[in-house]
Amino acid sequence: MKKILSPSIISYLLLALSGGCMDAYSYICRSKVFANAQTGNVLLFGINLSEGNWNMAFKYLLPIVAFILGVVILDILKRLSKHNNCWERYAIIIQLIALSIVCFIPNTYDKFANMIISFTCGIQVEAFKSVNNTDVATTMCIGNLSKGTHQLVEYIKTKNTVNLKRFSIYFLIIIFFTIGAVIENIIIYYWGNLAILLSVLLLSIVLLLSILKNQKKEIQ
Repeated sequence: MKKILSPSIISYLLLALSGGCMDAYSYICRSKVFANAQTGNVLLFGINLSEGNWNMAFKYLLPIVAFILGVVILDILKRLSKHNNCWERYAIIIQLIALSIVCFIPNTYDKFANMIISFTCGIQVEAFKSVNNTDVATTMCIGNLSKGTHQLVEYIKTKNTVNLKRFSIYFLIIIFFTIGAVIENIIIYYWGNLAILLSVLLLSIVLLLSILKNQKKEIQ
């Protein structure tokens, strides 16, 4: 377990916690929109479009567009900072600023709030998609569930511990994503729209870990 829980894995687990928080927050507090994984939004956009519910269709289209914009912005950040390799920290800082703004947006502007959350999720998906040579997602579960199950099957067949470690990573991330959703749901009851600040706190810890990791490399 100690080998599995490396500093990088801990950062990814914190990101998964934040991912669960963001998805629960957008659904519960912000008009039942899934800000993280866009599959539900694409589906609901299509359904409402086919029924002529233009306003509802637009409601689900906005977070999809914002998610795409987040991916584009992160790609630009990677290109601009390819020489100093600081784009991960820039990505977290953008998320911190964006989510801090969300908690002050009134519910009459939920569409705008969901766009910002989806934008940050697009950044997170693109910035943090591989740890310990394992492709993962920290804002959704379907890929982790599929790949984790495959690694478990491979371990049962081959007894290769590499497959077992990857299975552990996938399912730890799923568990932490779920825990994030549970905690966020409880906090929403007390904090309301301010509950997104939990994600801000978690991302702040990830940023601190990234800075400490970089300082350690410089010392070495």
